[in-house]
Order: sequence, then structure tokens, then C-alpha cells
Amino acid sequence: MVRDWSVTLEPCQALYDVFVRWNNVSGKIRDISLRYDRDWLKPDFAKRWMTIYELCCDADRETHTFQLAFTLPAIVYSSPENVGLAATMFAFAAIPEFRTIYSPTYNTYDLSFGIKPLEQDLCHHISSHTTFHKSPEASWSSYHDESPHDFNNRQQKHFRSECLREEKMAVSILLDCWPCDSVPAHALQCLSGSRYDKLTLSTALEKRYSNCYRNWCLKAYLDHVQKVLDEARRTFTPSVRQSYTFIPSNSDIISISTVVPTKHLFRKPPPVITLPPDPLKQIQVLGNRFSGSELDSSPLKDVISNFKFSRHQSDQFGLQYAAHLEDIDVLQHHHMTCNRSYNNAFRRLEEHLAPSDLVEESLSNSGQWPRITVTFLLGLLASTSKTPLCDSWKASLTNFARILLRLQRSQRLLKLKLADNGDNEEFLKELVNDGHLRLDGTQEYVDWLLIQAENRFLIRPTQASVAMEMISPSSGKNTALQLHMGEGKSSVIVPICCTALADGNSLVRVVVLKPLAVQMFQLLVERLSGLANRRIFHLPFSRSLRITSKIQSFFEECKNLRGILVALPDHILSFKMMAMERQLSHTNTEQPLVTPLLNSQRWLDMHTRDVLDESDELLHVRFQLVYTMGNQQHLKGYPDRWTTTQQVMTLVARHARLLHQEFPLGVEPHAHAIRKFPLRVLDVRAGERLVELVCNDILAGDLPNFAFGHVPLHMKDSIRKYLTLSTIDPQPLRDVQSYCAGSSLWNGLLLIRGLLAHGILIYTLKDRRYRVDYGLDPQRTMLAVPYRAKDVPSTRAEFGHPDIAVALTCLSYYYRGLTEKQVTLCFRQLLKQDNPALEYETWTKELSSDSLPDNLQHLSGINMESTEQFTDCLVPLFERNKAVVDFFLAQFVLPKEAKEFPHKLSCSAWDLAERKSSGLPTTGFSGTNDFRYLLPTTIVQHPLDHQRGTNARVLSHLLQQENNCYDLLAAGGGARELLNAIAKQSPEIRVLLDVGAQVLDLPNDGVAKMWLDINKDAQAAIYFNKHDELVVRTRDHIVEPFSASSFAQQADQCVLYLDDEHTRGTDVKLPRGFRAAVTLGSKVTKDRLVQGCMCMRKLGHGHSVMFFAPPEIDRSIRAVNNKQADEEIHVSDILVWAMTETCSDIQHRASQWLQHGVDYQSRHSAWSSFLSGNITPTELAHSWLQPEAKHLEELYAPALADTPTPQTLLNEDLLKRCSSLGLGISPDGHLDEEQEREVVHEIERESEVERPPPVLAAAHSIDEDVRCFIRTGSIPDGSRVFTAVFDTLTTTSAAFSGRQPWPRDVFASRDFVTTVLTEEKTDSYTRPVNWILSSTASGAPVLVIVSPFEVNTLLPDIRASKRVHLHAYTPRVLKMMKSCDDLRLYITPSIPARWRPDDTLIRQLNVFAGQLYFPHQRAYVKLCRLLGIHTADLKYQGVFEIQSDGFIKPEHRPRTVDSLNTFQQSPIPMLKALFGIRRKGMGYLPTHIGKLLNARWLTSEDFQETS
Repeated sequence: MVRDWSVTLEPCQALYDVFVRWNNVSGKIRDISLRYDRDWLKPDFAKRWMTIYELCCDADRETHTFQLAFTLPAIVYSSPENVGLAATMFAFAAIPEFRTIYSPTYNTYDLSFGIKPLEQDLCHHISSHTTFHKSPEASWSSYHDESPHDFNNRQQKHFRSECLREEKMAVSILLDCWPCDSVPAHALQCLSGSRYDKLTLSTALEKRYSNCYRNWCLKAYLDHVQKVLDEARRTFTPSVRQSYTFIPSNSDIISISTVVPTKHLFRKPPPVITLPPDPLKQIQVLGNRFSGSELDSSPLKDVISNFKFSRHQSDQFGLQYAAHLEDIDVLQHHHMTCNRSYNNAFRRLEEHLAPSDLVEESLSNSGQWPRITVTFLLGLLASTSKTPLCDSWKASLTNFARILLRLQRSQRLLKLKLADNGDNEEFLKELVNDGHLRLDGTQEYVDWLLIQAENRFLIRPTQASVAMEMISPSSGKNTALQLHMGEGKSSVIVPICCTALADGNSLVRVVVLKPLAVQMFQLLVERLSGLANRRIFHLPFSRSLRITSKIQSFFEECKNLRGILVALPDHILSFKMMAMERQLSHTNTEQPLVTPLLNSQRWLDMHTRDVLDESDELLHVRFQLVYTMGNQQHLKGYPDRWTTTQQVMTLVARHARLLHQEFPLGVEPHAHAIRKFPLRVLDVRAGERLVELVCNDILAGDLPNFAFGHVPLHMKDSIRKYLTLSTIDPQPLRDVQSYCAGSSLWNGLLLIRGLLAHGILIYTLKDRRYRVDYGLDPQRTMLAVPYRAKDVPSTRAEFGHPDIAVALTCLSYYYRGLTEKQVTLCFRQLLKQDNPALEYETWTKELSSDSLPDNLQHLSGINMESTEQFTDCLVPLFERNKAVVDFFLAQFVLPKEAKEFPHKLSCSAWDLAERKSSGLPTTGFSGTNDFRYLLPTTIVQHPLDHQRGTNARVLSHLLQQENNCYDLLAAGGGARELLNAIAKQSPEIRVLLDVGAQVLDLPNDGVAKMWLDINKDAQAAIYFNKHDELVVRTRDHIVEPFSASSFAQQADQCVLYLDDEHTRGTDVKLPRGFRAAVTLGSKVTKDRLVQGCMCMRKLGHGHSVMFFAPPEIDRSIRAVNNKQADEEIHVSDILVWAMTETCSDIQHRASQWLQHGVDYQSRHSAWSSFLSGNITPTELAHSWLQPEAKHLEELYAPALADTPTPQTLLNEDLLKRCSSLGLGISPDGHLDEEQEREVVHEIERESEVERPPPVLAAAHSIDEDVRCFIRTGSIPDGSRVFTAVFDTLTTTSAAFSGRQPWPRDVFASRDFVTTVLTEEKTDSYTRPVNWILSSTASGAPVLVIVSPFEVNTLLPDIRASKRVHLHAYTPRVLKMMKSCDDLRLYITPSIPARWRPDDTLIRQLNVFAGQLYFPHQRAYVKLCRLLGIHTADLKYQGVFEIQSDGFIKPEHRPRTVDSLNTFQQSPIPMLKALFGIRRKGMGYLPTHIGKLLNARWLTSEDFQETS
């Protein structure tokens, strides 16, 4: 029907009825076209019809035939009942009359309202909107003798009659004015406003009239359409449906296999096929324009010769044209010769394999004879072929394959010569390459011929020699080779090596980087899955994978089928550690897999043969795989571990402006980051100055977590050295340790030392770049994670150093700010705080009065229910507020995420290059070799003779004059400035290689779009998307895979952008003459730079580059080369700078390399012992287990003296390498503590909701001694029911070590103390203090804390008692709360007004209950006297020694303060633990108690608003 453009199916006969069934119909909508998509299988006609009508009316036969031919059958295929609608749609397109019928333009149609308002509906609407209470009848008065009932009836009767009269008048007017799209204004004027709710009635009628009028218009339109359809129905010719009948056969037929097996076919005698000599082998003849006598002359040569001699010497073009014709003549003749040889050889093969007798002819005529094709013949040569061939057939087919390769080569030579524009480099490369067959040992690899023939290339002798060395290293050991970039490492050498190595005896693994894994897998499939018939396997593996026993059969299948396994390094190492992990933590369900896993690893060790692609990157020292073991636990010293870091960052922000003034080029501010916060420190001197300023602030007491006001001056000097110097003299170190050891200040000093002296602060601000080296990955964790490249988070990697992870997490949120959802969480959590107003005050402190509206000056002005206020005011004000970000981190991020594990299993690059017990070597190669110094000692760098000049050759290409171009970028300019600078260059730049990761403000797709906007000549942009796929974006915004795009063959019409991750190993063929912009950045080593530049594969031979650098890199280049600001930068200067960066990077990572080597030796030694049977599997696993969690002293505390480390752990190779690198021998487990480790954590995360472990609750009981106390007011002698309150803490972490110094005047009942039945710590089950019994019956005042159960049970006895009183009590935890120290909140029975509780008892009660605020300064001073804590008023009592936490030892106390004190040692640790229990993890640092416990003096200002 569509093909003939004739309506041959019957359209709908009642289209309006169809619409009525749909009920709700949409108007015209966007995003619908006649192009086929899956939505047409089940279309929503009610929603689409009006748009379909317009589209079909606009369709014509020439343009839309194929669209309708796919779309209409799809509609009928899924729902055959829609055939009438499909025919109607086609009628709209095929019948021209429909183009003059326009559909209504309304958005929706609700056909439930009908097509006109009905009288009964109008009467119902009007009568339902009467209002009696406002009517005149409602104000009538009853007659004198009229009953209420009669009076009501009279009112209602008159009201109804009047309403009915008015209703009839209104309905008459409404019906008379139809059709109209709204209610006439005069229609409701006859209705009394006192009897009707006219506003509501008008709205209801308006809705009905509007919908009825829309439906009326729709009905008129459909009637018109139906009329045309009815007319078409009378004239159309219905299609005739043909019926098909099948008659089954009744005869019994026995199937006989008549297929001729291939092995029988090759029992025929083979033809003799010889390889004729190659006429192009005489290269010197070609150098003379092929004028020798080896080739036959032809009439064409005579014509060319005559034309050449007829040209005058000045006619250079004519002579060049004649010479070109001579070349073409020779190549064409060679091609014809090769083609003739190929056809002759194929014909002879066909003749020998053709049917030779009557039976074979019969089989051939019936289609049972094998079809003889080139693919069929060559496939028989594959090592995986099941067809046995005799030597004669193998020789004939092999020669046939070589003849085919020669023909393909002649075609390439002709194509290159015809496409050549004067540059013969590619032509000459192809010309001199006569293949690998002359190289000894390569003839046995027949699969190589198949790979070359199928993929139409010829292996060069250089590639073959590298492949032979990789297949069988001359050293017999693990070997890494270097091959010039662009020489076919991945595209040629890897496939041919794999086919040679995968011989059925070994499992060949190709180990690749993750960004190149997809590309390598596709390449191997393309190269090897055809004629070579090799299967390519891939097995992603991680700790989260649920494995079965079938995994061993997977490996064996790959080996036996001669397949190739593409693997990532973390897949290999993860499987190895899984075997160890199951030995350590296997459960009953995993028991059957424990031994098979270990056996599989042993099998892999015996049978695997690994090939490493980009070996220098795979074996990089930063790679480490970690299995964390044990239960998650908080970082040691939490929450001070992260709050201290946040406070140090606040000090950094304070000095940002000063630092920028002193070092304008040493600090790079970030416009979008937290106010005053620098993005990066660029200069070493600026970093040293920042450390000095921060240390000054800390010692001045500006760090809230720790106070130094009471520290003696001489001790401050020692502490300053301790905080800022990485190596410190023994005496200051002893002074600091003796002064602070054992106190909370000691851990604080260790952490600050780590930030300052160990360089963590400067490392995070200077050496790490946000969004390049680190950033956030919210889908995985809320902590900062390492980035593989710009905006590319590592899939599972985390930072190995806890304090670096915390610092980078803080910086990530400072730079990015909070999302609207996160700001919401902050405000909701703020309102749950004990003192939200105080916290909110810290939030607004940094805001200027102009930016903060008056209504938001105080917390009471915030309305969380107001979306407008939140979105328009609160989010813009606080999303980048550092105090709010710190609050969010401290409340939601770091407590949940900043955790560590007690143990770990780890593997590194050393395990990838280990020496296997089978003796099978591991071989790898790369284009660069600078990191050969940090290769594992188990693999050696072996330069081949013909590759020794690789580095020099690459550098010489870079040093050519066309690459000697350099430009300085403005700081913070972003992608647009860089692309605009590129657009101004001449010759034109069409490639951007972002090696230095300078394009941070746009994703790759955004860069491609912007570049197309700037460069109007380019038709498309090539780039990698977020899935590591090479794609093309065209000018009409279509994004498609590069391999499937037409632009894959039109690269000259494109621009190419490669982000820093993909400037290594990416191979895109670019036309000659292309020029690239190369960005420079921090940590760009020579290898990194060269790898990026060599993406231009013809560099030095038709491709060129230009360099762009930001200001800080420009200064670094000039500093290295001793160049002034006005001197030009040359490419040689850039290379010297890159070499300097390389040396720094190698030396920086050397200690980490050494630590990995020591760890590997330990693992390998244990594995060897296991293979020898000397240790059990469990002992093997335990020997691999390492401690993961480290105390602050292990991380940062310096040793008192330099103690030599025994060298027994180091083998000779390690010692030799350490000596060559100038590295001190100290493999002590701390070497990489300051390094970023690319750790792939395989963490089985626990639930984020941490709940106390379940324990059995204690049963409540009423002790008789409690009843006795209520009756008598005295505690019975010898009673064990009552316990001094501080003695009840013995089962908690707040237990006091040594003799209990607290007075025993406040007691607690047994029922109050006993909450659970457990032998563990009861911190989580301590009962709050709310009910107190007081008594003075025994002469001395006594307070007893009782449980709510006891109060509820004994309340009658308490009320009847005349000896005790019950007091309600709550500790003061908010500044605005009223103090309960007088115990008069609630008292029963009543107590005299002159009664006052004893101060000593109240102090003990307040401390035990967790009170945070003192009522006045006298209470603070008295408590300090009791505890032996120094206060500001004691500075006039003389000079005496004060401990780091403010405690004064008894021998140092002034006599005036020693009388009340019973504490011989500092109570601060115990009190911190107690208040930590009471606060349940909530912070209390700004409170009175918080300051006291952190050795900060309280002044009169702290008590101004406390009463």
C-alpha cells in the first residue's frame, strides 16, 4: 500500500467514536516524528493523534515513503486491531484534500463533557450553588403564633420558588447563546447574588463551556475528516489476501548425510604453487626511478619517454609529471604481475579441488560440494583448524597466502603513490618492507600470514624481531622492551605474539590499562577472530564478585582453545588476594571454594604467560591493590583527627590574602572556592611562609582544639621546632615528649606535626590539583578519591594515607561547595543541636552585614518551610560558607567515611612482574622507558640493538624547527581562552592534546562543542566520552562512535581533542600536515610529554606540535633553564624542564618503590615456602597479612636517635638499585606514609548506621535499702545498694585509673546504675540523671540519684516521707537554659524556702550528669580548684609548672589552692571520656566545659549571658 502510494486498506468508519473511547485527547506535542522507533510498537494514540495528523498531511511520496513503510507496519504488528487507524494515517498522507483541513489548536480535549452543555447539567450546576444563609428569606421573622417548623417550611418554600424562577431564566439564556467558548456575562445577571455563590458557579460553568466548545470544534473537524475518508472508501481497491495451504507428505524419507567432509577433499593431490621472485626487491633500482633493465618495457613507457623529451628544461611541472607517470607505470606493471600470479594460483587450487568423477559432479550439482573460496582455503592454515593437511598441501596454501600478501602490497603501493603529494615517506616505508620471512624463526608462525592477509598489512622486520624477543626473551627472564611510538606495538606486535604463545600449553594473558581495555579487546577480536580463529576472553574480577568452582574451567577452556585473555592488573591481583582472603575469613558457605581458589592460583602460576602492554604504566610504583581486613573502626583520635585539620585550614584561609601579597606568583586564588581560600600554593617559599604563619597562630592559641596559653615560653620554642621541622634535635624532642606524653595535647601535636613538618598541608595545597589529581565521586564515597585524569575518578581507588584523605576531602568540598540538598541537611541538623544559635553565629561570622539580610541575622528568622527563602537566600549565602561546609563534613561525611581497618592484604606492580615457578617469562613493552629505574627488580629492561636510538629519535623529532613554538596562557582562562588562542595560530591547529590537564572548566563534550563554535571550518569534533569511547560530534549535534562514522575516513574535516587520560596509547590516523596544541602542567615528565606528542604519529614527518603553558609552569621552565621573563622559550627548554620533572618524580617515588619491594619479597618467600610444602595455606595467608591502621605516633613521631635498620630484608638487587638512586636504606614501613598511594580498596562496606551491639537488658527492681532510705533519710550501714556516682563509671571508658579521688557524697541506686547485663563497656547504656533524692537526716547532706522506675513505683512513699525530698533535675547543656543547681525545678514534698543544696555535692552532680555551663565564674573557679586545674587568677601566685592539659601536680601547686584538692594526677582524660559518653558524640568545644577540658581559661566575658 505504501509502496504504491494507494489506499488499499479500509480506514476508520467512525473516527469520532474512536475519540470518545479515548476520552482524553492531547493537542499537538513535540518530539514526535514519522521516523521509526520502538514507541510506534505501542503508541498512545490519544496523546499523539493530533500531531500524527499534521505529520502525515505534510508527508509526501518522495521523502516519507520509507518512514511510513517502517512505522505503519510496526503499529499493526504489535496491535492488529489498529489496522484501521494505520490505514487512516496513510490516507492523511496519500489524499491531498486533507492538507486543507486544519485541526483545532487546543492543548487538551476532555470528551466526557460532551459537545454541548445539556439543560439538566446546567440546572444541576446552578441549583448546587445556592446559599440560603445570605438570602432575604434567611432574615425573615416568624409570626406571633407560628411554630419553628412551620416558619422554616415557609422560608424554604419561598427560597426554592425564587431560586427555580431565576434558574429557568439563566438556563434559557445559556442555551440560547450556544455555541460560545465562555459563559456570556449577562447570563448570570438574572441570578440574585444573595441566593447564589455566583463566583464559584461562574468558575464551574466556565470550565464546562470551555470543554464543550473545544469538543464541539473537535467534532466539526472530525466530521470534515470523516467525510473525506468516506469519499475515499467508495473509490479504493481492496487488497486481495492470498491464502497459503501446505500439503504434508505421507512418504517416509530417510535423511542421508551427503556433505563432503573437508578432510576427504584434501586427499586429492595438491598443485605445485611456487612463489615467484619479487621484482621490487632491488631497492637501488627504484632509487633511479625504476629505469633498470629488470622490468620489461611497454608501449606506455615509450609514450611517457617521448612526452618527457618534448618538455623544455624550464618546464619543471612537465618533467615532474613525466617522472610521476614513470613510477605509476612500473607499479601498475608490478600490480598486474602480482594479480596474474594470484589468479593463476587460485585457479589451480580450484581445479585440483573440483569434482573429478560422476559421483562428485552429482554432489556438486546438488550443492553438497564445498565452496572453494579464499577464506575457506586460508582458514585451513590456522593452527586451530581441525582439518589435517599433508606437508604438500600446507606448502601450496602457504605460498598462495604469500602471493596474496604480495598482491595486497602492490595495491597499497599504487594507492600511496597516486595519493602522494610529493612526500614519499609512507610510500618508501611500504616499498622497503618486504615482510618478516627473511627473519629466522618466523616461518613457523603460519597464523601470522593469516593475520596479515585478513587485515591487509605486512609485518615489518623490526616488528617481527621485537615480537620474537617477546615470545622468547634472549635473557630467559622477565623482560621489558622499548619500541618507538607509532610502530605498531598494540596493533601488530601484541596480536602476533599472542597467536604464537597461545599454543594450547599456556594461558596467554594480555594485561592492559583500564582506559585501553575496550580498545585492546576490540582490536584483538578484529585481528584474531577471523582467519586465525582465536577466541578472545575477558573476565572482570573483584572482591564483590560471587565466584563458583567453574572459574577454573574457564581458565582451562581459554588455554585449551588457544584463546587470549584480556585482563586488567587489578583483576589479576584481586584473584590472587581472594585466595588468601578466603583462607583467613571463610564461612561455612564459602568452605568448598577455599581450597579450589588456592589451587586455581597455583595453576595460574604454572600455566600463565603474560604480555604487558604499556608496561611502564602498568608497573608504575603508585599502583597498589589492597584488601582491607577486619571490622571498620574510627580513625585514632577522632573527631579531633578531622576537626583539627579543618581548623588548620581556617588558619590557612586567614592568611591567604597576606600570602598572596608577599608572593603574588606563589599563590593561585580560586574565584569559585570558599571565600579567602587559595586553590593552590605554587612556590616552595610561599609554602614555607604559610607553615610559619599557621604555626604562629597555633602557638598563639588560635586553634580551638588545643590551647597553649599556659605553656612556658621555653617549651613553646621546643614545640615550634617539633611542629615545623622534619628532623629535630634530641633535646627539644625529649622536652616535648616529657611535657605532653600521655595527655590529649600529645596526639594533637602529632597530628599538627604531620600536617606541617611532614608536609601534608603543603602537599595537598601544592602538589595535588583539584579535579585532576583528586576530587569527589558521590556515587562511590563521600570522601575525596584519586582521579585518573581530569574529571575522571578512579573506579575503586582511595588515598592510602588517612590524613591526606581527610585534608583532600575538606579541600574538595571547599572548592566545590555544598549542594542544595546538603545545605538542607545542615540546617535540619543545626536545629537538632543543643545550642543551635551559637553554631549559627559561627556560620554568619564571616558574612558581611550587607550580604546578610536583617531577618537572617538570627536563627529565629529562618523558616525551613519557606522554599523561596531557602532557595533564594539560604543556599546562595551558605553553600560556599566554610563554617557550614565544616559542619557538614563533621556531621555527615567524616564520622561515617573516615574509618580504617586493622589489617590488609596488598599486592603491587611487583606481583605483576613476579618470576613464576613454571619459569614462563613475563614480557612487556612501552614507547618510553624513563621509569625503568623504578621497575621491579624481577623484570629487566632489555633494549634491542635496532631500538637503542628510540629515545634520541623521538626527541630529535620534537626538536625540529616546526615544533619550536610556545605560547603563555593567562592564569585561570579556561577552555575558551585556550581554544581562542589556538584559533589564532598559523598554520592552523586542528588537534588539542591536553597533556597538562589545563582544560578543567568543561567536560570533553563541552570542549568539542565549543571548538566547533569557534572553528567554523571543521565539520566535526573527535573526542573520548565519559565511557572511554572514541566518538564524533557533528555540527548538527549528532554523536556517534568514531569507528562507525563517515568521519573516520574524513579526519581532515575534523578537530581532535584528547584529554590527559587519553593522550597515552590513543592512535587516530591523522592526515599529513596536521598540527597539534600540547598543554603543559605540573608533574608532566618526559615520558608523559613524549607519549602525548607522539599521538601525532608522523611527528617530524608531516605532523607538528605547539606548546601552551600556564604562568606557574612558565616560571618553572624559566627557573630550570635560567631564563629571564623576556627571553623566548624554545622546545629544548621544555624538554630540559620535563627531564627535571622526571628526575624529581623518580626520586620522590623511590622510597615507595623500596617499600613495595620489601613487601613483595615477604609475600614471594611465603608463596615459595607454600609451594615447597613447608607451610600450610592458613600460615601462607597470615604471612601476607599486614597491619593497616597506624597510630599517630607510628606515622609522625620522630625517633630519639638514628638507629641503623638491618639490611637482612633487602636482597642484592634492591641494594644495588637503592645505591644507584642515592636512596638511604630504611625499609621500615613508613616510607610511603607521605605518598599518595593509588590504592584500589576492595572494601566490603558495613552499614552506615552504626548501632551498639545487642545486649540483654537488666530487669528493674526495688531494693529494700531504697525504701529504708526514703523512710529514714539515712543510708543503711554496709549497704551495697548505693554506690558513689564516680565509682559507677568503672564499667565505662571514663573509669579513673588509680585511687578514686572524688568525694563520696553523691550516690546512685543499684537500679539506676544497672541497665544491661554485659561484661563489655557500658558507655552506650549509661542512664541520664533526672531524679534526685536529698536528705539531711544523718547530719551531713546526702544526694541519691534514682531511676525513673523507682520514682514511679515509690512516689507515694516519697510524698509521705518527712525525711527525703524528690527533685527533678536536668543538666544545663544549652547556654539559654536556666540552671537547675538549686534543685528547685520540681520538689515533692515541699521544702523550706531557705533550703540550699551543698555546693560540693552540686559540683559533683553537675560533672557526673554532664552539665556544660557554669552558673557564674565562682562555680568555674571552685571546680578548677577541686580538680587542680590552672585558672587565670593564679598567674599572680608566682611561677609554677603547669601540665599541657592545664593540670597542676601537687608538688607544684600554690599553697592557697592545694587545700581543697585531692587529685594526684590529671582528671582531664577521665572527664573527656565522661562528657563524650554524656554527649553521645555531639560536640561541646565552644561550651564552658569544652574550654576547660581543652586548657582554655574562662573569662568574665564567658559569663555575661549565662545567668
